[in-house]
Amino acid sequence: GMAAIPCRWESTPAEKSDDGHPVALRRPTSYEGPTHVQYDLGDVDLAHTAQHPLEENPGEKYGMYKTPVDYNDQFSKHRVLVAVNGKKAVVDNTAFLAPSATLTGRVLMFPNTSVWYDAVVRGDKAEVKIGAYTNVQDRSVIDTVAEPLDEEHDGSTILGHYVTIGHGCLIRAATVEDECHIGMGSVLCEGAYLERGCMLGAKTVVPPNTRIPSGQLWVGNPARYLRDLTESERTWIKQAAVGYHHLANEHLDEFYLPPHAYLDAEAKGYAVGWYENIDGERVHADGRLYDE
Repeated sequence: GMAAIPCRWESTPAEKSDDGHPVALRRPTSYEGPTHVQYDLGDVDLAHTAQHPLEENPGEKYGMYKTPVDYNDQFSKHRVLVAVNGKKAVVDNTAFLAPSATLTGRVLMFPNTSVWYDAVVRGDKAEVKIGAYTNVQDRSVIDTVAEPLDEEHDGSTILGHYVTIGHGCLIRAATVEDECHIGMGSVLCEGAYLERGCMLGAKTVVPPNTRIPSGQLWVGNPARYLRDLTESERTWIKQAAVGYHHLANEHLDEFYLPPHAYLDAEAKGYAVGWYENIDGERVHADGRLYDE
C-alpha cells in the first residue's frame, strides 16, 4: 500500500462511528508530504465485485449466467434485429451491422451499407430504406412516424445511395437523396427533404417540410443556405461513403464467427443463451432444444 503521509487530522469523537472509524475524512491542519499524491485503491476484490443476478433477473432466465461475466466473450447477448408486429428487417449479406446497433421493424438495407455502434434504426412505425454504400454512424437515430404527413408522404424515412450520416444525428420521417453528407449531430425533422449532392454542416437543424436544393451547403439552427458545393466537394462525398464501406469491412472481419462457433462456445462453458419458441420450448439459436 501507499506509505503514510505525515500530517495531523482534525477529528472529534462525535465525528466517529460506533466502530471507531471517522464518518468522513477531514482536511489536514498541517501537511508535510508531497504536493501530488496518487490515491491508492488497493487490490481488486473479485469476490466482492462478482455479478450475482437476482432470481427475477431476465438474464438468468435465459441462461446467460452459467459462468461469471467474461468481457472477452465474443458472443453478444444484444439483439441487433428486432421484429415488431410482424415487421422485420431485410439486410443484404454485404452490409455491416455493429453488434451494439439496433434495427427494429421494417428496415431495408441495400448492398454495402453499414450501421455503426449504438446507432438505432426504427422501422416499427413506417419503413426505413438505406441505400447502397450508405453509412449510419455511431449513436445516430433513424426514426419514422406512425401517421402519414400528407397524401404523398407515408411517414417513412429514405436514405439514398452513397449517403454519409455523421455521428449522433437524428433523422425522422425525412428523405435524403443520393450522395449527400450529413454533418455530426444534425437533425432532420419530419418532412425534411435533401436533394442529390447536398451537405449539412455539423449540428445543422433542418425544420419540418424544408427542402434543400441539389448541390448546396446548409448550416445552422434553423438551417440556412451558405454556398454551393464545388465539384471536388461533391466528388469527395461519394468517395467518403465508399471509404466508410471499406472501413466497415475491416470491422466486419473482426466479428466474423464460423458456423460452429456457438457449439465451440458452449463446450468452453460460455453462456450463449436460449429463447422460447412458439411451443414454449427452450431452444438454442440454431433450433436445438436447450439442455438444462
